[in-house]
Amino acid sequence: MGKLGIRTALYLLTAICGHASTAVFQTAPGAQIGTAAISDRITFIVTANRVEIQIENLQSLTKVETQAIASVDFLFNGFANVQPTTITMLNSSNSTEANLGNVITVAGNTGNVTAALNTITSRWQIASSGTTQLIIGGTQINVFSGGSPNQLVIGPEPYNNPNNAVIGHNPFLETPSGTHISFVLDYLPSVGITAATTINSATGFRPKLDFGTMFAAAQEIELIVELPEPETIPLSLTGFAMLGAGGILRRRKRQVSPSDL
Repeated sequence: MGKLGIRTALYLLTAICGHASTAVFQTAPGAQIGTAAISDRITFIVTANRVEIQIENLQSLTKVETQAIASVDFLFNGFANVQPTTITMLNSSNSTEANLGNVITVAGNTGNVTAALNTITSRWQIASSGTTQLIIGGTQINVFSGGSPNQLVIGPEPYNNPNNAVIGHNPFLETPSGTHISFVLDYLPSVGITAATTINSATGFRPKLDFGTMFAAAQEIELIVELPEPETIPLSLTGFAMLGAGGILRRRKRQVSPSDL
């Protein structure tokens, strides 16, 4: 089973257990900002009074700053204009979560220097309501908290002769294959966020990303609901078939009478 198949199965199990509501979005296949290719995945895990946002920049061979993620916008279903009280970037000092990315100082194709996430103070902040949000009534987290932005989420090495706008906005948060950068947003209990709360996936209200070192309409993109791997559908059908077979066997057992023995 591929990574996405495993991911889907785990999320399905989590949903069945009722501990969280999970939604996964991605950039559309072949998406670009200008002429630069982008490939990204954002996972939202909603629990009581909290949402974890896992950011994965999957695009290798980064050349320009507009291939790096600078903001994430989203909207809860039924909870417009509610804002979290705190934002925390997970790292080895405050979390046991596996598969977290790292900090990278980009020098060029080679000579890049990596460090653990707990070696920096997170630049990511909650945007003030009504200022830069890309979704009406939504929430935005971004790196534009003052001064020249850095800590954008960049894809894995190798890079492709990154331009001066990349090198001039170090350090970045890197997501090598299989890793992510996680931010946890906490809400007051009075808001009413629960494990049943979902992320809006309607066109025009789906999560959006902003790329690069400044806000610009040409550098924003709306995500789509993640497309499953081809193997995921047969796996799901197999699971339903097994459930159906189990039901049939249980019914047959109940129908057996003592005279049949």
